[in-house]
Amino acid sequence: MYFHEGEFGLPGLLLMELESWRMSPLAREFPYSGVVRYIRSVGKHFLAEPVVEALVQVRAAQSECTGDEESRNHLRRFLSVVLDKRDGTYDYATYTALGLLRPPAAAPLPDFEAEIGTRIAFLIYDALAFECGAALGYRSQLPCMRPSRDAVEKRLRHGLRVATEMDAFHSKPITPRVSGLQERFDQLIDVLEGAPPGMATRLDQTILPVYIIHDEYLFIRVLQSFESIFEHLARLASEAIVRLEARETEEALLLLSSIARVLSLGLPLFSLLATMQRESFEFFRKFTEGASAIQSVNYKTFEALCGTPAPARVESAAFQSVPEVRGRVLGSMTTVRGAADALIASTPHDPEAEARLTRAMAHIEAVHQRWKRTHYRLAVRMIGSVSGTGYTAGTPYLRSVIDNRLFRRAEETTY
Repeated sequence: MYFHEGEFGLPGLLLMELESWRMSPLAREFPYSGVVRYIRSVGKHFLAEPVVEALVQVRAAQSECTGDEESRNHLRRFLSVVLDKRDGTYDYATYTALGLLRPPAAAPLPDFEAEIGTRIAFLIYDALAFECGAALGYRSQLPCMRPSRDAVEKRLRHGLRVATEMDAFHSKPITPRVSGLQERFDQLIDVLEGAPPGMATRLDQTILPVYIIHDEYLFIRVLQSFESIFEHLARLASEAIVRLEARETEEALLLLSSIARVLSLGLPLFSLLATMQRESFEFFRKFTEGASAIQSVNYKTFEALCGTPAPARVESAAFQSVPEVRGRVLGSMTTVRGAADALIASTPHDPEAEARLTRAMAHIEAVHQRWKRTHYRLAVRMIGSVSGTGYTAGTPYLRSVIDNRLFRRAEETTY
């Protein structure tokens, strides 16, 4: 391949890497790090056309790619995320690279819970290592609009509060108090170097910012953490339904208690997100148009599994943006509320069991209300009354859904 003089530098080096790889296209040896490094140098919104076309050619020739099926599927998913803007498929899922975060195979609930907790912990550890490294001058990526040292310290406090609670991998996660940023950075690097198999790769390949604003790194990691929490909540709700239908009340109550606990553990993420600089967020969000948390499949799945949403909610932009979940709702999917009501109706009158189930759902409802109100207050602070990303109404939309309840009874829903 002939390279024009102006193509040398990072894009030119990447083009050469890609050309070299195509001579012997083994999936697991694809230059992922080179692609990620280049994206972080300019932002996914500003990729050079020769690089985009080279990646399109790689994808078009994937039938020639060798290696095991898992590696080839991973390359396919990675290219879909990287080329989403070119393909017109850019949305919340590709912005947050959710398909690259999850392990390839489903696991039993205990293993799944451990994986989710570890995933969230390492997402936050990685974000905090980036914060420390940038403040110490060790990180050159996303160099624009660096936060103050005080803001970094605040991020460390809030982030470690979440990470150490979620860390199911280390028997002794990093200590909350150290003497300074260098010591903290060293601790975080030690933890990241001891990550479970595959975690380092997943972390490296899932920060693909739209521009080079420093705070976008933190923003993406927090969104990924939220999505991991919603994924966990949906799994817990599904398991609770199974237990309720099997008339295993005690097991169902334990699962409902876990839902409230996981929701509560996630609340400090809002405090971490609140440390973002408003001017930074306003700048990079101009390039995230088309991607909004309103498109979250995991959240809508959790919401729909709790109780059938009101008709207006099902017809809203929130559910219109997740047609697969909306289709399940319209197909009368089983919910926690419905399974609990059916259990109570089919059991000899047991006021204690009914009261405990009612309290468990009320507890989840209360924590969920705290989530929504906290989210609304943060959004008002960050974007005011302007429109949200992904063509949403922004804070007016968030205010309008605060009073929505998760556990609606069947008789309250009519289509």
